[in-house]
Amino acid sequence: MTGMAGEKLHPVNNGSERNQPIILSGITMLELTVCITKYILFIANNIMSECKNIKRQQYGNFLTR
Repeated sequence: MTGMAGEKLHPVNNGSERNQPIILSGITMLELTVCITKYILFIANNIMSECKNIKRQQYGNFLTR
């Protein structure tokens, strides 16, 4: 199929290809992104808490010497 200069041509879809993204259980990409972000923040918060506990232990041991 030919067209005018600069015209974008799209291949004919014979129905064998899926144009829609596969969404599992109705989860959208936004919901998935929010879920992953919350999980990363949860892990980061736990790491910060552990670092604070280690610092308290180190300074506590230093002050009791």
